[in-house]
Amino acid sequence: MGRKEENSRQLYENPGVVSVTLGTLFSTLPTFRISSSKLGNASEYDFNPLTAARHLVCVFLIYESSRLNRVRKQQQQQQQQQQQQQQQEQRRLGKKRGEALKNLSGQDERAGNDAVANAMRPLQRLYESSGTLVDLKNPNLDFTKDLTIGFAD
Repeated sequence: MGRKEENSRQLYENPGVVSVTLGTLFSTLPTFRISSSKLGNASEYDFNPLTAARHLVCVFLIYESSRLNRVRKQQQQQQQQQQQQQQQEQRRLGKKRGEALKNLSGQDERAGNDAVANAMRPLQRLYESSGTLVDLKNPNLDFTKDLTIGFAD
């Protein structure tokens, strides 16, 4: 009984067993013969380790490149989300700042106008009592015509 027949008999008796036999030890590219059986049908395959290594390297490179692409896409999505959140935060803060500045400037104007009006009331009363009309909105009032104001040291 030859070795091939013995392997076939073993495979037939023990399904699922894989036996590997070396083709020629002294050839430049050794090939393995893989025999397997499923449901009692024995089949043999020639297997070249160099070709298999090339296939494994290709499969690994494909897997690694797809994994790196997934990682890059996830990083880009995270960066885009962070940029969008920052832009939304800046817009929100900008709106709040703008509203605060409007409110402050409005308050400052009103407070300034009120302060000017309060300071001018005694003068207005004085002028009204003397019969002279005063325009408080005109900044070019000449007080020296009718009234001299002095400051005490």
